[in-house]
Amino acid sequence: MQLRELADRARKAFLLRDLETSEQFVLQMADQAPGHPGIFLFLGNIYTAMEKFNKAIQAYQQSIELDPDNPEAHNNIGIVYRREENFPAAVGALEQARKLAPQRADIWYNLANVYKQMEDPDEAEVYYRKALELDPNLTRAFNNLGNLYETRGMHDQAKELYRRGLKNDPNNPTLSYNLGITYQSMGKAPEAIRSYRQALRSRPNWVDGLNNLGILLEETGEYEEARQMLESALKVDSSNPRIKNNLGVVLGAIGDHEKAREYLQQAVKADPTYTTAVINLTTEMEELNDSEGAWEELQRVKAEEPSNLEIREKIARIAVKNGKHKQAREEIRFILDHNPKAGFAWALLGDLSLATGNRTKAREAYSRAINLSPEDTDTALNLALLYKELKEYNQAIAVVSGILGKNPRHSGARLLLGKLYLYENLYTEALSILSTLYEDFPYDEELLETLIRAHRGAGNKEEALRFTEELINQQGQRDKTLDLDKLEQTLALYEETVEAYADEHERRWEENLKLLMNSTETEAEPEEVHEEDSLFFDNIPDLDQPAEIIDVGGIEPVIVINEDEERLRLKEMEEEILSPPPDFEKEEEEKKPAPQAPPAAPAETGDSGFPGTINVNVQNPPPTNRIELGLLPIPGLRTRIRRHFSRKGRKADEAMEELLPEEEETPADLLRYLEDLTEFLPEDKRKDFEQSEMRLRMEALLDRLEGKPTLRQQAETMQQEPDQESPEISLNPESISSTLSFMGDLSTYLPDPDIGVALHHKIADILKTMKRDSHGIT
Repeated sequence: MQLRELADRARKAFLLRDLETSEQFVLQMADQAPGHPGIFLFLGNIYTAMEKFNKAIQAYQQSIELDPDNPEAHNNIGIVYRREENFPAAVGALEQARKLAPQRADIWYNLANVYKQMEDPDEAEVYYRKALELDPNLTRAFNNLGNLYETRGMHDQAKELYRRGLKNDPNNPTLSYNLGITYQSMGKAPEAIRSYRQALRSRPNWVDGLNNLGILLEETGEYEEARQMLESALKVDSSNPRIKNNLGVVLGAIGDHEKAREYLQQAVKADPTYTTAVINLTTEMEELNDSEGAWEELQRVKAEEPSNLEIREKIARIAVKNGKHKQAREEIRFILDHNPKAGFAWALLGDLSLATGNRTKAREAYSRAINLSPEDTDTALNLALLYKELKEYNQAIAVVSGILGKNPRHSGARLLLGKLYLYENLYTEALSILSTLYEDFPYDEELLETLIRAHRGAGNKEEALRFTEELINQQGQRDKTLDLDKLEQTLALYEETVEAYADEHERRWEENLKLLMNSTETEAEPEEVHEEDSLFFDNIPDLDQPAEIIDVGGIEPVIVINEDEERLRLKEMEEEILSPPPDFEKEEEEKKPAPQAPPAAPAETGDSGFPGTINVNVQNPPPTNRIELGLLPIPGLRTRIRRHFSRKGRKADEAMEELLPEEEETPADLLRYLEDLTEFLPEDKRKDFEQSEMRLRMEALLDRLEGKPTLRQQAETMQQEPDQESPEISLNPESISSTLSFMGDLSTYLPDPDIGVALHHKIADILKTMKRDSHGIT
C-alpha cells in the first residue's frame, strides 16, 4: 500500500475515532518512511487521544530528533506534560515552541493555560493578552481569560471578554454559557437567562445549561418552565443526583411535596453524603408532617458524618421549631465550638433564646450574628422585630434601614419600616414607604390594613375609606368561600375609620339626626372627646404580638456551575485534521514537509503539514467552582387582625337602641331598616343605589330571609313575555359580601356617624348568623 493511501486511511480512521486502526496505518507509514518527522508527530497525536501519554511523549521526541526546529512537536509534548500535571516540563516544552514560532498565538495561549492551571493568574493573564494581540479572533483566549477574571470575582471584566468573544463567534455555546454564569454572579437574572437560552440554542441538550437555566427560572418564579428544563436535563443524564435535587426543590416550590420528596430521596440514594439533598429532603418531609422521619434521616447522616456542620444546623433548626430545646442547645454549642465565627449558629442561638423567653440573650445573639454575617438580612429582620416588641423603635428603624441599604426591594423590611414610622407618628415617612410598596403588592391585605391606619393618622379621610372599601371587596372576591371571620374584622376596622372622623362634621350630623328621628329642638348630647397622642396606635394589630421568628433553613438547592473552559482535547479536533500531503517521493525531494494553510482554529492545528498533525491543545479540567443559589422561603410579617375597639362617647349598642325601633330584632328587620335609611342619603348617592344591582341583591336577600319566592319565581307567576328573562340574583357568600361592602360604603354618607357604627355592629351579627348556619350550628 502506497504511503499516500496509508495516510488517507489513517486520517479517516482517526476521524471516525477508530484509534487502533489509525495507529496501525501510521505504524506502517513509519516502516516505509522512518525518517519523516510528521509521521511520528501524527503517531503522538493518536497516542494522546488514546491517553497513552508515555508513548505519545516518545513519538513526539522521535519527531523532534528528526526535526528539532519544528515548533509543533514541542507544542504538543508540552500539552501532554500538562495533562500529566508535570507543569515545569510543560512550560519548558512550550517555551521552546514559542522561541521557534514567536508569532504563533496558539502557543502563547497554551502557555497561558499552563500558568492558569498552576494558579499563577498574573502570568496567565500576560500570555492570554499576548495571544489576543497576535490573533484578535482567538475566541478561546477570550473565553479562558474571562474565566480567569470570573474566578477572581472581577465580573465586569469577565463579562466584557465574553461579549468580545461572542462578537467573533456569536453561536459559541461555551461563551454564552459562561456569560450566563457571570450575569448570575452579578445578580442579573434576566440577562443570565437570556445567555443560557442562547447557549442552549447552539447546544440543546447541554445538561449544565438546562440545570442552570432551570434554577434561575425557579428563582424568578417561573416554576413550570423551570420544571421542564430540569426534566429535560434528567432525560439526558437520568442518574444525576444534582438534577434530581434541583427538580425536587422546584416541585416543592410549586407545592407538589410528595413528588419533591420522591426525587430528593432518589438523589440521596444515589449519593448518601449529598448534604444539600438530605437537607432539602428533610424540609419536604416536614412539609408533609413527617417531622420524626426528618429527624431520623438527619440523625443517620450525623452518625456517618459527625463533623458535618450543615447537618447539625438543620437538626438545631428542627429542634428549636419542635421545642426540643436541649437538643438544639447541644447542636448549637457543637457548631460554635468548631466555628465560633459561624453567624448562622449565633442566629440559631437567638431563635432558641427567644423560644425560651430570654429576649435579652436573643438580642445579643442576633446582634453577634449580624456582625459576623452582615449579608444575613433574615436575622437582621428578626432583630428588628424583637426591637419592635421591646418598643425600642429607633433601634428597630436603624436595623431595618440597614436591610434596605443592602436590598432596597425587600418587601418584609419595607412593610416593617412603614409600621415603625407609624409608631413614631411619622405619617409622611410611613406613607412614602407604604405607597411605593402598594404599587408592587396591591393585593396584600396586611399592607392595605397598614395603609388605612397611615392615612387615618395623616388625616386623609377619603384615602382611608377608599383603602378600607378595597380591602372589604378584596376579601369578598378572593375566592368562592367567604371568610366571615376576616370580613367581620375588616368591618370592625371600617367602623374605627368612620368613627375616627366623627368630629369633622359633628354639627351637621346632629342636625340631620334630629330630622331623621323626627325629634324636637332638643340638642343631642355631645360626645366626650379623648385626647390622644395617636389616633390609632392602640389598634395596630401586632403591637402586643411576639416577634415572628424566621426559619432561614428553607430550601437551598446547590447549583454547580461547570465553568467549562473549552477543553481542546485531541479527540475533539479530528474535524480539523489537514488533508493528506503530496506523495512521499515529493516530500523526500523537499526534505521537509510542505507547510499548509493555517486551520480555522489556530489553537488546535499545527503547521507541519503531515496527515493528522494537529496542535493538541488540551485545557485543564474545569475547576470545581460552585455557585449555590436557591429560594429561601422567608415567612412574612402577616398577623391576624385583633378586634380591639377604642370608642369615644356613647357606645354603639346604646346608639343602636336609640336609632332602631324596639321591635327590630331579626337580620331581615335590620336590612329592611337599612334600605329605608337610603332615603336620607344625598340625592346622587340615593340614585346610585336605586340604579345598582345592589338594590336587587338587597331585595333578594330580604326575600330569602323572610322565606319569600325568588325573583325568578315571582316573574314566572307574573307570566312575563317569552322573550323576557327574569333577573335571577345569585346569593352566595361572595355576592352577600359585596352587597354589605356597598352598603357599608353608603353608610359613610348618612347624617350621623353613630348610625354607621350601630349598623356595622348589626351587620357583624348577620355575618355570625351566616357563619353558624353554614356550619349547621343552631
